[in-house]
Amino acid sequence: MKLHRLAKEMKLSRATITQLLHAKPEDHKDYQRLMNAMSQLGIEMSEPETVKHVHRTRTIGVISRDLTETFFNEFITHIQHKADELGYGVVFVKKHNYAKQNVDYVKLLDEKVDGFIFLGEETAKHNEVELLMEQGVPCILIQGKKVVKGATYINIHNDRAAFDAVSHLVKQKHKRIIHITGPGNLFEVSERRKGYEKAVVEYDLDYMQTLNVEMEYERIFDLGSKIATHIMDDHISAAFCFNNLIATGIIDGLMEHGILVPKDFSVVGFDDLSFRHLSQNWIPNLSSVRQPQIKMANYAVERLIEMMEGAIYDASKVFDCDFIDRDSTRYIS
Repeated sequence: MKLHRLAKEMKLSRATITQLLHAKPEDHKDYQRLMNAMSQLGIEMSEPETVKHVHRTRTIGVISRDLTETFFNEFITHIQHKADELGYGVVFVKKHNYAKQNVDYVKLLDEKVDGFIFLGEETAKHNEVELLMEQGVPCILIQGKKVVKGATYINIHNDRAAFDAVSHLVKQKHKRIIHITGPGNLFEVSERRKGYEKAVVEYDLDYMQTLNVEMEYERIFDLGSKIATHIMDDHISAAFCFNNLIATGIIDGLMEHGILVPKDFSVVGFDDLSFRHLSQNWIPNLSSVRQPQIKMANYAVERLIEMMEGAIYDASKVFDCDFIDRDSTRYIS
């Protein structure tokens, strides 16, 4: 706890504090500041304690909402590659906050890693992030709304990317576009919905409707089947989907009722991942928003290592996405 108090007081990482404890006064500009902080806090360090704290694991702890899902697997692969390239090891743990887990993985890994990457919404609790920051433990959160001041969050411009996806459909003369999205409690769901609604307003479209669906393929397929008649009756010509899983399931369900994509209906997805193997039908190559996962993973690892080797700072960044036009939409003549 002495090391944690010093790290918090000086706003430096634990790794930097341990380096200072073994530095010579003339070798480090912050040495005297450390001595002053120890004096003010009434902290004394014995030799065994400084030897214990100077040890660094050169290991990053990655706590992910899922270790097998295609979307997270891309991040995991590139996080590991970049860390290895820079001489660091990685420990991966699956954890989420909407299911009870008996093991406190953050506490378990705290003394075994030099910093954390939390991958996915609802992976880190607010109090966990706040405690890590108080203790001078570097951490970076990928995805999710920024809620802890001073913490580093990495995300994409979800609203801007959604607006661009809907704009693509508008340029193809679609005027009645439905938005099919995921569970409403997710930050990304609300942000992409904002982009959809902004496009509807800015392009003065005469139709706006959002449907939420659970992220299970059977439920998505069922929704596609259920809205087939609704789409025909309301003359809806296109759908903007929260991700490619939903887009694929909707197309699959529509095809069961004779609605073909893109001949009869246009669909745009998000994340640019393929789920065609889940369908029993022929699914066209999806037009989709592509997230810069490699850039985001590399940025997270590079910034975290900087923090582990020096001062903790807010390196938050929001990345732009690209829209990839393929075969699931068509121009309305």
